[in-house]
Amino acid sequence: MNRPLRILFVSHSLPLPDQPLSNLGGMQRLALETRASLAAHPGVQLGELVLESSARWTGARTAPFLARLLWRLPRKVREDSIDVVLFSSIVTASLAPVLRPRLAGTGALLAATPVGRDLTLPNPLHQRLVPHVLRALDLVLPISRATGEECLARGLSPERMRIVPCGVDVERFPPVADRGAARRELLAALAASGEPPLPPDALLLCSVGRH
Repeated sequence: MNRPLRILFVSHSLPLPDQPLSNLGGMQRLALETRASLAAHPGVQLGELVLESSARWTGARTAPFLARLLWRLPRKVREDSIDVVLFSSIVTASLAPVLRPRLAGTGALLAATPVGRDLTLPNPLHQRLVPHVLRALDLVLPISRATGEECLARGLSPERMRIVPCGVDVERFPPVADRGAARRELLAALAASGEPPLPPDALLLCSVGRH
């Protein structure tokens, strides 16, 4: 291909512009970083259909956003000669079975990034829908082996799956110059927060995530 790959990024989980703390979570961070990385890639021409919202209003605004995609997305695919539609989660990819016939003749591929609970939500109606969604996608990019196994358990063909683990921007976490001083600072912060005091030689475990 002698031109940039034309990707249409579709997501319902982006925070408000210039307010990254307005909508926090793993799905939100992945969508935000994926959009930024694709936009900066020299071999990609990026278009987008996204919902930018605070966490408080995302739930109420998602259904109308998805409904509008049913006519906005096929039109944009044709107008911009899109090569790949990339859904940031199974939530937006849930439209794939309906969109596929509407994209007939465009040549556009449908891809999605399952992130976990969007795939495994223990709702009977959702679980009946997921296999149909996976069959309508040309490429599925789960973020972990465990998520990939959940896709396969729901009928996804292995040849249409590529596991792409979440990356880490190491420049965001500069190396610690003095580990001893950093440890003392952490212990002092824990003590100041009202936590029971820890012995100086305590084993400290760090868990990162939204629990």
